[in-house]
Amino acid sequence: MFSTNRVYACKTLDYPPGCDGSDINEWVKEAKKYGIHQNYDLRKVWGSKCPSVLEISDQGSCNTCWAVAVTAVLTDRLCIFTDGETKERYSAADVMTCCDPCSSKDTTNICAKQGKHRQVWLRWINEGITSGGFYKDESGCLPYPIPPCNHNLTSDTSSLKSCSSGLFTYSNTCSNDCDGESPSVKKLLLKGKRCYLLRRDSLYRTVKGEDSIKMEIFKRGPVHAVINANLTLYVPGTIYNSRETDRPHSVRIVGWGEEQGTKGDIQKYWIVANLWGKEWGMDGFFNLTFNYIGHPEVIAGQFEESETC
Repeated sequence: MFSTNRVYACKTLDYPPGCDGSDINEWVKEAKKYGIHQNYDLRKVWGSKCPSVLEISDQGSCNTCWAVAVTAVLTDRLCIFTDGETKERYSAADVMTCCDPCSSKDTTNICAKQGKHRQVWLRWINEGITSGGFYKDESGCLPYPIPPCNHNLTSDTSSLKSCSSGLFTYSNTCSNDCDGESPSVKKLLLKGKRCYLLRRDSLYRTVKGEDSIKMEIFKRGPVHAVINANLTLYVPGTIYNSRETDRPHSVRIVGWGEEQGTKGDIQKYWIVANLWGKEWGMDGFFNLTFNYIGHPEVIAGQFEESETC
């Protein structure tokens, strides 16, 4: 295990650890052979063993996508790493209240802070994260403290309060005690060994950049992506490709697909889990054009130090 004071940065990689261009090419050949290079959905592959892959978080009226998305990705990857044996969820609340470097210091209201998503990954590696599920879910140590809200601006049938009524106020401080029923005192879930950035601007428009993300998802589970998007504009059933905002938003990518466009062209997309509950989008998911992900970054991490691809 790493000591809590070890400095460990997410390394920028062209390919997943242990891989090079030839590994990617070999995987692509196999993927095409078995028909998964064009379409692959982790929900269909792992949903029965790892129910979290099917779940949609709701960040509520709180600017905590940086914490909710990363802990959701880690939850899925831990379950897949253990072949479905470990179904405990990593706690976003633990990150929100106990990771000082993970957010700005300009306000005491956690919901109004500016998050630093890379620091959440480093927290997972250096110090660890305790367990905790959704709002009022007491199966873990620290459940998510913010109630869900209605993110669907066009819906008047939701029983939830509209998110547009203002940011939730949450100012709890870090504690070693648990809010949930089990356990009564914090215990850490499995720590990570390393994290890495799979795609930056240098890989923005390269096929291998896309294939490296595909292979990572196929081998180890969902990845964390930070996109600049105004998802209030998303129309269910379409492929989102708008860049109407410069505001970053963290999401979880669970697969990819292709479909024929109206002009006969092939449109490629990522299958993405948003953090706005199941009333939004396609039961909480949406399709995002391939060309979108290159900026600013896609991050993943491993539970092992293996140098094999």
